Amino acid sequence: MQPGSGKTPVPEQTVNAVASLRPFATEVNVAGQWVPFPALTAADWLELLMGDLELFLIFPGQCDEDDQEFVDDCLVQGFVDVDEVDEAALNLIETAGGRPWWIVLRMIRVVQDKWGILGAEMTRMGVHPDAVSLSAWLDVLWNLFFQHMDEQKWIMFATQLETPPPQIAARQTIDTMEMSTDSFTSLMRG
Repeated sequence: MQPGSGKTPVPEQTVNAVASLRPFATEVNVAGQWVPFPALTAADWLELLMGDLELFLIFPGQCDEDDQEFVDDCLVQGFVDVDEVDEAALNLIETAGGRPWWIVLRMIRVVQDKWGILGAEMTRMGVHPDAVSLSAWLDVLWNLFFQHMDEQKWIMFATQLETPPPQIAARQTIDTMEMSTDSFTSLMRG
């Protein structure tokens, strides 16, 4: 399909199209207890994700005070570590964004750099970040990217957005290299 044709496919990197329907609350498991995480609009998420990313402001920062204290206590007592809390925040970004967290963050960086054009175009289109989910807002942004680039630029741009960071790519490579005992035995038998 040619960019600019007006028919934008669902991006391959979309992991949850339902996330586009509305902002929704979810839960995070911390030391065996489910901690509620509130429904945030795209505007709420953009405030958190534009500029310097501070994962702790997302989780547990957006939870109510009691839940923030619970997570802090779990950290102090060693029931969870900072990496686990950071991973929970990244998972929340992915859940709300409907696509891998690194794509969400990269898309937001692009729109932030070109806010005068892209933010204005989305407002002109009637897409208000305080009225939609982060995923829906990113879907419109993806469509704008797609419609305003020729095919060659689109391919390069999409590749840059979708390429996992090195630590994720390495983990994915290891995961694909792992084999079950049955698969290994089968392979060895020929």
